[in-house]
Amino acid sequence: DYYCDFVREAVSKRIRGLKKVGVLMSGGVDSCLMAKLVKDMAVEREIEVTAYTAGVDGTSDIEYARQFARELGLRHRVFSMSQDIIESCIPQVALAVEERDMVQIEAGIGIYAALKVASQDETYQVFSGQGPDELWGGYTWYPNIIAAEGHEGLRKRMQDDWQRGDIETFDRENKIALAHRSEQLFPYCDAKIVGLAANVSPRLKVKSADDRIGKHTHREAAVRLGVPEEVAYRTKNAAQHGTGVHDTLSTI
Repeated sequence: DYYCDFVREAVSKRIRGLKKVGVLMSGGVDSCLMAKLVKDMAVEREIEVTAYTAGVDGTSDIEYARQFARELGLRHRVFSMSQDIIESCIPQVALAVEERDMVQIEAGIGIYAALKVASQDETYQVFSGQGPDELWGGYTWYPNIIAAEGHEGLRKRMQDDWQRGDIETFDRENKIALAHRSEQLFPYCDAKIVGLAANVSPRLKVKSADDRIGKHTHREAAVRLGVPEEVAYRTKNAAQHGTGVHDTLSTI
């Protein structure tokens, strides 16, 4: 209940005073919950809202996002990326994130493309679903940590991942937004949510070494907040895989 309240509050205070917003949507629980909350509050406050997705046509992220946007009645713009487009994004993203690390570059290509479309719409405040994987135990390797080191080992690893995320994830995302004169908004990283997550037992987040779902607290909250259960408990690949960017770069 606290988490549901804190998430709503985090979105509400970031959407206040805006006239036009976007939301990045991949079809997973994090972005779908964010899209629902943003859309509901935007309608109440007469704010224009659009969801943005970028990836190779036919990939899981695009199909899941399209389906959820239809069900939600949410305006949705999809940027279908060909091999040539993805290849042309490599130097642009490298310049934006100031990195030559291909892991960082491939993780940023889909975001870069989606934010480019948003900026063409003159939508410069865009909500992101980043944060729950580190805070609530969403990474696929976390059960392996439990198998090797127990839940105490998982707790320490999640703390380390959250601290590294400031550089490996959020710094990259903010630099990409800056390249489009945009701002990404991260409600899941609100101070109240971070504080709450730090005090929730890792056993409630990833139950065991056999738990391949994870993020149970977050997923339950998503259902309570109106996300269909099949969406809330859907497993999803990392963005660069779900968008088809990784496979395309491998071909290149």
